[in-house]
Amino acid sequence: MNTVETKEAAVSDLKNMVISLAHKYNIKGIDFEDLYQVGMMELLNALEHYDKEKGSSLSSFAYIWIKGGMLKYIRENNTIKISKDIINLNRNINNTIEILTQNNMSNPTNEEIALYLGEDVEVINKARMVMERANVMSSDEEIVSDGKTLNIYDYYGYEDPGLNDEYMDLNDAVKSLTEEEQKIIDMKFYGNYSQELIAKEIGTNQVGVSRKLVKALGKLKSNLTA
Repeated sequence: MNTVETKEAAVSDLKNMVISLAHKYNIKGIDFEDLYQVGMMELLNALEHYDKEKGSSLSSFAYIWIKGGMLKYIRENNTIKISKDIINLNRNINNTIEILTQNNMSNPTNEEIALYLGEDVEVINKARMVMERANVMSSDEEIVSDGKTLNIYDYYGYEDPGLNDEYMDLNDAVKSLTEEEQKIIDMKFYGNYSQELIAKEIGTNQVGVSRKLVKALGKLKSNLTA
């Protein structure tokens, strides 16, 4: 992205994304303004490295840089202590997600997890939020199929100037997917769409989305390790 005017327009368009992510990861001990400044710096970095010829949208490209920069900042500055009860509950939640996903071929909702564990859904919501925002566990959902757990960050991580080649490798791998698979990946991991919303968008059900997502992630892994 070359011209000053174009960059200024992009910053204006994507500023709300920075604000939204800063609010999402604003936790005790982490100042919102600090997260906002980190996000704006990462947005500028993303604009410097963005190449529309590579195929990804600017918003998707910038989202990874901004989110990755914020999570890195939290890891380096986080002082939150998580109780053993919360850690143990999240361990049970993760086990339940694996069981229900394998049984139903779709990611369970927090309501389904709560019912399975005999907990109040609000307890499940808060436990998952605490663990995510404290960055103790991965902030992204995992997909389980045939006993294998797949996560987009297994292939992607977050983008920074030192990983630009790796990003481009992934970008090339994504372009080898079908148009529908690319759309699902973009909606799920860059747009944070639920499987229910993705299903409505592409005209299938949640089971179909889960299968397509697992297949697409398997293709990415195969392409990147070939």
